[in-house]
Amino acid sequence: MHSQKLGNALRSIDTWYPEFDDEEKTAGPIAIEPYGAVTNLGKAYRTPKDKQDFYTFFDKWARGTELDRIEDEHYVMAILVRGGVFGESDK
Repeated sequence: MHSQKLGNALRSIDTWYPEFDDEEKTAGPIAIEPYGAVTNLGKAYRTPKDKQDFYTFFDKWARGTELDRIEDEHYVMAILVRGGVFGESDK
């Protein structure tokens, strides 16, 4: 086992994504990622199209709008604790 696998296991706590409770579609707990990407499945579980991604939630929350579910707040906080580069596009 190497450090990348260990680090990913420690941050695999996202059970708040919409498909988690669907037995046919769930990937179990996934890593905290802005788009809920699971690379070995080639799938993003939190897409901007569905408005379930970090950037959509954070934008709403930062502007003072309450998120619909407490789980969405937990997800945003988990992303912020995890850290990363949250820059804007030049588009």
